[in-house]
Amino acid sequence: WCRRGGRRAGSLVSLGGALRKVERWRVMGFHDAVAACTLRPARLLGAERQHGTLRAGARADLVALSAAGEVLATWVSGREVFRAKTR
Repeated sequence: WCRRGGRRAGSLVSLGGALRKVERWRVMGFHDAVAACTLRPARLLGAERQHGTLRAGARADLVALSAAGEVLATWVSGREVFRAKTR
């Protein structure tokens, strides 16, 4: 997506990539970075009962990351929708 003048209005960085950059640049700790990408936006939108949290009754959207920040598996509404191939 581009705005007038060619400035980007979005990002091509994946969530895992963004978390790795935050960690590498030491902007904040890993757990704070995850909250900044999940719980805080859900709170801002008034959707924290269903999104951005791991609690009973929530949607159970989840991404499992490796220690290197690579996506290992993804669940949407509690159903696995992606699993990385094992090497």
